[in-house]
Amino acid sequence: TANVTVINPSVSIVKKTNDDFPSPVILHQGTLASWIYVVTNTGDTALTSVDVTDSDIQVSVACPFTALAAGESMTCFGYAPARLGPYSNTGHVTATPPVLPVVTASEDSSYTGINPTKIGNFVWLDENGNGIQDAGEPGIANQKVELKDGSGATVLATQYTDANGGYLFNVDLQSEG
Repeated sequence: TANVTVINPSVSIVKKTNDDFPSPVILHQGTLASWIYVVTNTGDTALTSVDVTDSDIQVSVACPFTALAAGESMTCFGYAPARLGPYSNTGHVTATPPVLPVVTASEDSSYTGINPTKIGNFVWLDENGNGIQDAGEPGIANQKVELKDGSGATVLATQYTDANGGYLFNVDLQSEG
């Protein structure tokens, strides 16, 4: 009887967006989204021509190796500007075992891109009491300013005006799809 060696090649990929923290991932539009792709040779034979790509052509994936021994893993990285609204993309890996066919795996990840909005103004001394900021009316430094929700009942943030009476809140508004 002849000895026959059975080769069981396989590969896996685990993909995370901004390391999945916080979950769900929320990013400011235009900031850098980052992806981690952990690729593991889950088979019993070496793999060559290991190639990791992303479904989003704007994401260029960089990996340290193009070959993996049986049981070996590597971590690859990809980056692209965050987009507004719900977004998902898929990481793909293909690899070649000593005997064909090529093995593949995929995993999705997602985030929600939000639009950071700035709300600010100026607190001034209304010297003539007309409710209009007239030329020459000075700003008031160290004045407490509260940002409240739409009902006016909940304080969302508190700041104090700067030396010239200015203030600025950064507010995250969810995309209205």
